[in-house]
Formats: sequence, structure tokens, C-alpha cells
Amino acid sequence: EPTTDEDVFPFSDDLITDQYPVFVKFYEKWCSRCLAMKKAYENAASRMVGRVIFMEVECSSSDTAQAFCLMHKVDGYPTLKLMGAHFDKAVPFERDRSVQGIMDFLNEHVPEEEEEEEETGKSSLS
Repeated sequence: EPTTDEDVFPFSDDLITDQYPVFVKFYEKWCSRCLAMKKAYENAASRMVGRVIFMEVECSSSDTAQAFCLMHKVDGYPTLKLMGAHFDKAVPFERDRSVQGIMDFLNEHVPEEEEEEEETGKSSLS
């Protein structure tokens, strides 16, 4: 199914608050494994809108990004971590980099809230 990156946010420190969980992809443009998982990441992002913020950090793109990557001890690409919200420290993602792998991981760590308003017009059935 088609994916777009409109549900994936560019790097911003301000997105990481205790309000929402943020699933961060640390990557580099030259990394073929990063490119290979791009569609799965975007697809999962679209499915998790309203529950989890997806944010990409190109580590070499700026000093701020580089500092952020160092702070999170990124030593390979892609590195994916879940942070923000109620997490004291970032939870590393060490699973299959598929839509299903990402969704399973996020559903485990970010349970749906019972009192969540119904999404109108959007169906997650595929």
C-alpha cells in the first residue's frame, strides 16, 4: 500500500516531552538498511497517528542532531528507540524492521487507552 512521509516528523528536541511517546529513527542518507525500512516506518507512522509520534534524526545533518545521537549512544544505523511519555529511558527496538514488527513493538509498549475517541473516517483494517 502507498506510504507517505507526512506522518513522520523531522528532528526536533521539542517533540520529546512526557505527553507523547516518540518513536525515533536514527539514520544516515548513505545507509541502505535505513532506506530498506523507510516504507515500513512511514506505514507504521500513519497507523499510529494520535498515539505515537514518529521522528527521524539524520545524525550527521547538524551539530544538534549529532549531539542527540551521541546522547542516545547511537553506534549503528538504523537505530530505533521509543522515548518520551512515561518512559524513564529510551526503549531500544530490536526486532524485525517490518510494519508488523514495529506495530507489535509499539502496541506492547504503548497500549491503547480505553477512553480514546473514535477515529472518524479512518479504518485500520487492511
